[in-house]
Amino acid sequence: ATPIPISQPYHHKPRRANILYSSYFQTSSKEEKKQAQLDERFSSQIEGKFGEAKRRFSLNRVMTKLLETSQIAIAITFIVMNLSTLLRQFCAFFMFIYGSTLSL
Repeated sequence: ATPIPISQPYHHKPRRANILYSSYFQTSSKEEKKQAQLDERFSSQIEGKFGEAKRRFSLNRVMTKLLETSQIAIAITFIVMNLSTLLRQFCAFFMFIYGSTLSL
């Protein structure tokens, strides 16, 4: 598994005491800002998929004790998510192709 690239140290607004130490935000170039924006978009997509898994597929109810079993439960949840997407696409294709002949 590849780690999610994060080019900024943190994403929240710096506190008043940290303004002196936040020279990173003031001296970053356009390329660094663009890369940070791309990283933010990528991580938002991943967080969105985890949110969908929690809402629709009960990922928030994973209560296994070992790390390996938790990882397996999460992997199975994402496999089920992918299978449900494929099933939905297959049903739409089936209805598109054979929908007119089924209404006889």
